[in-house]
Amino acid sequence: ASLQPCVVAYTTLINGKCRAGDLQGGLEVLRAMLERRPPVLPNVRTVNTLLRGCLLVGAVSEAKGLLDRMREEWTAEPDASTYEYVISLLSQDLRLGEAANIVDELRRTASIFKREHATGGEGAAGATTARASSHAVASASSPALYVSMARGAALLADWPAFTKAQ
Repeated sequence: ASLQPCVVAYTTLINGKCRAGDLQGGLEVLRAMLERRPPVLPNVRTVNTLLRGCLLVGAVSEAKGLLDRMREEWTAEPDASTYEYVISLLSQDLRLGEAANIVDELRRTASIFKREHATGGEGAAGATTARASSHAVASASSPALYVSMARGAALLADWPAFTKAQ
């Protein structure tokens, strides 16, 4: 019928591939989305679907790449689930320093957002940054981030990091 697939159709295909444990197949669907003219850009649900696939197969570098591309190339803003998946993967891979860096970044962003919001202004950042900052506030207070980090610290017998995450 000469209908062109939209982001929802592509995300549904990616979900099927990832649920079957075929992360590479999901990434191929993502490539097909981006190769369309004009490209079909992934949204936060698309990326989170791929991140769940990464979590299923333990694909840490792919997850970090998706987070980087989401922030730098695509118009999607990471949400609390995005950060939970990435922190969980990094913690499973015992890369607690990298996980802590992301959490620290979220805390800083959340702190700035709360301070600006309390004074009644968005600052110079604008609506997109405000939306990203509100996600940072939600993410920085998510227990799932800290449980993942505590689990990784316990596996490493890093009791000071365990206590801090706890």
